[in-house]
Amino acid sequence: MSTIVSTARRLLLGRPVAFSGAPASRVSRMRALPVFSSNAFSSLAYAPDEIILTLVATSSAALVLGPAIGWSVVVIMLVIVASFRAALVAVPRGGIYEMARTNLGPRSGVVASAALLLDLVFMVAVSLAAFSHPRCGAHSCGWRWAPWRCSFWPRCAEPVSAGG
Repeated sequence: MSTIVSTARRLLLGRPVAFSGAPASRVSRMRALPVFSSNAFSSLAYAPDEIILTLVATSSAALVLGPAIGWSVVVIMLVIVASFRAALVAVPRGGIYEMARTNLGPRSGVVASAALLLDLVFMVAVSLAAFSHPRCGAHSCGWRWAPWRCSFWPRCAEPVSAGG
């Protein structure tokens, strides 16, 4: 049973990095910022669109709530920025893994890192859905080709991201 778990772990996570080799595998801030801040940018880009679509689906009278919901999103984003700044002051040398490991233990650091990776995967799915939704409605082929369009763009971006 132990070998099955260790084999599955190695297939999913890869080989463990020795602590002495970890600083060499770090990503510079100039390369990490576009990758890891894309989550916040996509939330800002897609949240208002989805909120308006939901309000329109309820009724057009619900659009009166749009400005209040917009200000709520602004307040939430300000709270998130403040919490990220506080986290950077508390743990200046590390990211989510280091912060969770320092405050909650090593297992929590791994769970926090896995949650961040899942969040990035879901962000790609939401981005592709938001990208293909208006395009499928605008073209005559309609929704029949939507799965192919959604899978086409990651295949185009894969060689670029794999090279980095």
